[in-house]
Amino acid sequence: MRKSFYVSNDAVIYETRNNRLATPANFSPQFDAHAVAEPGFRIYIIEMTEDAVTTVNSWQVSYTFLAGHEYRVIIARDPEVSGEIANFEEFVNAIRIKYESESYYIPSWYKTYIVSKVETINTTSKNSCNGDSFVFFTDYHTLSNAENSHDLISYILKHTGIRFAVFGGDILNEPDTKEDAYNELVRFYKNFYDINPYYVIGNHEYNNPAMEDSRVPIELNQKELYGILCKRKECAYVSRDSVNICDYAFDNTLQKIRYVVLCCWKNATIIDSQIWWFADILKDTPNGYKLVVLSHIGLSQQGSILTDMNVVPDILDALKQQQSFTWSGSTWDFTAKSIDVIGVFSGHNHSDYIARTNANIPIISTTTDAKGQALVQRYTRNELEQAFDVVNIDITNRKIYMTRVGYGKDREISY
Repeated sequence: MRKSFYVSNDAVIYETRNNRLATPANFSPQFDAHAVAEPGFRIYIIEMTEDAVTTVNSWQVSYTFLAGHEYRVIIARDPEVSGEIANFEEFVNAIRIKYESESYYIPSWYKTYIVSKVETINTTSKNSCNGDSFVFFTDYHTLSNAENSHDLISYILKHTGIRFAVFGGDILNEPDTKEDAYNELVRFYKNFYDINPYYVIGNHEYNNPAMEDSRVPIELNQKELYGILCKRKECAYVSRDSVNICDYAFDNTLQKIRYVVLCCWKNATIIDSQIWWFADILKDTPNGYKLVVLSHIGLSQQGSILTDMNVVPDILDALKQQQSFTWSGSTWDFTAKSIDVIGVFSGHNHSDYIARTNANIPIISTTTDAKGQALVQRYTRNELEQAFDVVNIDITNRKIYMTRVGYGKDREISY
């Protein structure tokens, strides 16, 4: 059972987990009785330190939150034993309340680490100023995530020249109702509102990742997903698929780089109806441009190119080799196109891999940001609990530099 609850103080509302205290440190919130006051549950405030819980207090009408300290408000099951929570495994819900002057909060175990990472990112950026850069994070799976990535990404964007962020898909786990799924997507969107990433839709966003017939009544559709996640940035799009509306393209006109976003469907495939728009947008890309494809799916957990990508690798190979491509009765003539294909960035497989198409185009996968979904165990409250990449594209040297924040290693890829 997972219950959301709200703490309000004037116009300030805190939602489930990963929130920042925007009011003065001393305040007196009121709880929504319908969401919280249920028999058998008790509310606690927990003050955290680097290593462990220091104090556990029953909720008071007025409570002082100190700047720079981390707290969690917990709804836990009764009974209370010696002033402590009886069973940490039976938490129903938790939110972090953080009082900090910045728009982000860096946990103590990340403070030295992130400064060092920023130095590395800035050094790499200087070496690849003729190109572009972005943060790529994927497979967030909110219920399995320590949820420090927002603050780490915010810090990186403020202290480096990294230009934007891309989310590679899979926000959800598997909520029990369509309303829960919708609310969780909205919560994620609001948490990352200031970062404003470009969104790639993954199979879990539909809330029916396994295409189980029993889940069909509670799944979301592309129109709903576009309205929640993609609508805000549509003025930046140079094209959008009129059928599969979560597929779109945007340009860096100065560096002459076109980014093409290919979302997957609920069964984690790129379907036939997406191929026409994809091939058309490549044919319409101006000569002299470079191409980056952003896709939720790309590689298997063993590192091979997924057949679920349909004919996308074949189209890219034809474009790079300036050949015609024929499929399903249609032909796209790329013989006069001069487009440099940089690569495909993907998630989905919860692994770090690089594979290459027949024309040597790199397809790159980045592991899950959620420690609870990782194929290798990660531990809470240390610098390896999150995992995402900071990408620098060096056009002059034809290199992709990927600086890993969290679990995993830096990568350097030629294209």
